[in-house]
Amino acid sequence: MHKEAIRKKYLDLRINYDRNNMISHSDIISESYYKLYKDYDIFLLYISNKGEVDLSLLFELLFENGKKVYIPVVSGDDLEFYLYEKGSQLKVDKFGIKVPITSSILKVELEIERDSKIIIGVPGIAFGLDYNRIGYGKGYYDRYLKEKKAVKSVGIAYDFQLLDRLPADENDVKLDQIITEMKII
Repeated sequence: MHKEAIRKKYLDLRINYDRNNMISHSDIISESYYKLYKDYDIFLLYISNKGEVDLSLLFELLFENGKKVYIPVVSGDDLEFYLYEKGSQLKVDKFGIKVPITSSILKVELEIERDSKIIIGVPGIAFGLDYNRIGYGKGYYDRYLKEKKAVKSVGIAYDFQLLDRLPADENDVKLDQIITEMKII
């Protein structure tokens, strides 16, 4: 199956995923993610959109424990990560995604210069046991990960989004790990 066919099929599945399962599985994933990676200093995460794993519980756990959280904002062809704190004001961007209002918010690049342990939670539409992923097809996360090799990348998915293998090309960047409500790969 080609990327576009996989993208369409699994986006439809994700958008139509049972709401009760979505909530309970999101919480399981959030708790597991926190337990596994709580020793990290900086968390680059996303605010869920179109049925993505909801990280609300993970945000709560991170805020309670004084961790720094940044979420992405598309800037041209790139992703920039901006500080996200409890109560941060959000707006909807041109893609329909909630993002922080960026005026006077520090970008994560300032933090990367230090010896901080940084982890990025990567959303997607489909994930392969070969650590490839299919997103919306714009390459934002792939370009970011290609530049930031020191950042640990973890795909965040529901178990039904896992396939054995995914088609990939030279621009695709493999993830370091994938976490679902059922397993950690």
